[in-house]
Order: sequence, then structure tokens, then C-alpha cells
Amino acid sequence: MKTTEQKIITSAIGWWKNHRPLVWSHKKHLENPTVNCMSPSRSEKLLAKSVAKFIKEKRAAATKEQEDIVNTLMKEANEQT
Repeated sequence: MKTTEQKIITSAIGWWKNHRPLVWSHKKHLENPTVNCMSPSRSEKLLAKSVAKFIKEKRAAATKEQEDIVNTLMKEANEQT
């Protein structure tokens, strides 16, 4: 069973991935996470930047087990979209 935190992370990653231009790589999206943020509010851009930062930090510090968790969350986010 997923924790509430895992559900939030999975949902946020899924939302962010849906905003990636089709022709962009994952790496390019991480470099410019706010692409396609159309809302005039700062909260949408803050969420996009936070998701990208989360992914970068988790991958940088990942042990094999942690990397598997991040990959699972990314996969689940893909399945939701």
C-alpha cells in the first residue's frame, strides 16, 4: 500500500511529465522544468521546479534500492497519464 507521500510524489511527477514537450528528452525537461507552465501563478512553476529538483536529488544520491524506488514512481506516473 502506498503512503500518502508516495501518492503525492507519483501524482506530481505524472503532472510534470504531462507538461514535457513531445520532442524533448527527459534530460532537456529536467534542465527547463517549467516549460509549458501556462498559469500566471507562481505555484505551477514552483511545483515544476520542485519535481525536477526531487528527481535530480534522488538520482544523484540514489543507492540501487533508492534508484529502484524512483524508477518505480516514474513508471507509475507514466501509467497514470
